[in-house]
Amino acid sequence: MTVESEGAVLQAAQRVGSRPDEQFAWLYTFTARDRPMTEQQIEEIRLEMLAFVGMGPWTGHAPEHSLVGLDSPDASETVLAIYEGVRAGFDGLKRTNVFTLPRRIIDGVERRAAAIDGVAWREGSSMVPVSNGTPDQRFFGAVVALLVDIGPRLRTCDNPKCERLFLTEGRTRYCRKACSQQVRTEKYRASHPTEVSDWRHAEYERRQRKKHRNPRLQVTRRGPATKLRPSKARKRS
Repeated sequence: MTVESEGAVLQAAQRVGSRPDEQFAWLYTFTARDRPMTEQQIEEIRLEMLAFVGMGPWTGHAPEHSLVGLDSPDASETVLAIYEGVRAGFDGLKRTNVFTLPRRIIDGVERRAAAIDGVAWREGSSMVPVSNGTPDQRFFGAVVALLVDIGPRLRTCDNPKCERLFLTEGRTRYCRKACSQQVRTEKYRASHPTEVSDWRHAEYERRQRKKHRNPRLQVTRRGPATKLRPSKARKRS
């Protein structure tokens, strides 16, 4: 391995992270990417996949995970198949609460893209599924192990316009502050329509005064439920 490739592997490992929350963030963000098309994009994701499986808690029980079969000179088909499988899995998890493992044909037989050989026990810690098989089977075995680990903390954002999956701390209901603020703002607008309408009109009037350079400009409100405000300026004879 060249110095350059060692650096690329290290950078990939840093992007993936070593803690479960970091790895979940990488895996979930991974599904939001556009489908990798260029050789460079595929190579970057290949190295990240290697890091993901090689740095998990299952590695000590299944050393072959450090390679995952993704070290092949031409692993693009495997990378793209895993990408599509993870993306479909998270889509299903949000819609039906089930991360369905993709199916593939192996020796003429349709099988799930994960092969769990057993469960490794680490005293004082959680059980860890151990998998073998083809590259995608071992990768999805690692995905299963991660989801089992972070499952109790996994939530769907309460913002109906987001519904992003995230790992919660305490009783957090939103994946980020922006979602929480958006929901509060929409609730306020729904319960205070008159105040919101007045505020919007005042803001529009302010912009029009600035645009026309007329601080006394009055903008007439339209609509049956609106009322005109008296002009502050007196007409000169």
